Order: sequence, then structure tokens, then C-alpha cells
Amino acid sequence: KNSKENVNSSKSVQDKGSFSFLLNLEKTQCSLASSSPQAQQQMASAEGRARWLEDHWFPAQHRKNPSIRFSAGGSSGVKIEGPLAPGETASDFEMHWKKKLSSALKKIETEDLGNMDAISLRDSIPEEDPEGRGARDLRSLERKLSVSVVFCDDGHVFLAGQEAKLQKKCFEIRNMLSHYHWRLSGTDVAFKNMTGTK
Repeated sequence: KNSKENVNSSKSVQDKGSFSFLLNLEKTQCSLASSSPQAQQQMASAEGRARWLEDHWFPAQHRKNPSIRFSAGGSSGVKIEGPLAPGETASDFEMHWKKKLSSALKKIETEDLGNMDAISLRDSIPEEDPEGRGARDLRSLERKLSVSVVFCDDGHVFLAGQEAKLQKKCFEIRNMLSHYHWRLSGTDVAFKNMTGTK
């Protein structure tokens, strides 16, 4: 498991009654030691959590708060902007949403499936597949399970979601990714990671 990202590193802008802030989910030490394997893993974990927020948390929050806009801020950032309520200060607005983000992220884990040549893997998955293994099917599973599959630039593939779902509900997603990775390289990295074999 990866440690939880903090929600303290942010930049904010206020303009005529509206307010926005950009929150970086990476831990401070990642930027200070970005060349180390551990820091790279933490950054990928932050990217996974940011992707999960974008896929699942943003839509739910926007339905509840239609005046608030949620967007990605880079690969591991979150931008929240909207009007201030009567009597609400910019600090109140930022603190309110930071608490909500922190609460949401407490439930989210990321799992590294290994170096699966992520970008090539993603591009190799057809949009439609008669056996139910296409990109459309993958997106449907992500929505159904409230998990996100993250294809990172460093070649790794991450799953992001609640721990119980990652452990017990993602077998079909793992199989799909493993199937296309095997077709690309002949090596079932996901299976090796799950069984601990080398």
C-alpha cells in the first residue's frame, strides 16, 4: 500500500467574489527527491488518486454543488473554483473543500500492477471487443466499481479505489489488462505481481 497524500500544498486566486485553489496531491518530499524510486512511486500514487477524484468524486460533488467547478490541475493536481457564499471568506472556502478532499482520499488506495508499457498497453486496447474486453468495457467496469485504471508515463499501470474493491472486485479488470499486456510482450506482469513469482 502507498501512504496517503497530504492536502496542504496549494495555490489560490480570488477574483470578485469567486475563489479558486489548485491542490497538489504529491508529498513535499517527492519534489525534493524526485529521482528516487520511492519518490517516483509516491508521485504515481498521487497521480492515481487525482485520477480517481476526477473520474468519480468530481461528478458526484458537482451534482451536489452545481456552482462549483472541479478540474484536474496537471497529472496530480486538483483545481476547485466557485463563488463565495454570503459571509464566506476565501479561507473558509479553501478549508471546507480541503476537508472534503481529505475525507474522500482517506478511503482511497493505489496499487501498482507493475511496468506494463502503460501507454502502448492503453493504445492496444480496442474501443469495442466482441468478448467484452474493449476500452468501452473497461470504462464501464471502472464506473461500476468506482475504481480508476491509470496508465502512467513511466510505463506502470495503477489501480486506484477503495481497498476492499481493489482486493476483491477487480479480477475482471486485471484479467483484461493482463490479456492485452500478454499480447504485447508475452509476459503476464499482473499475474506475476499477484502471485509473487519472478
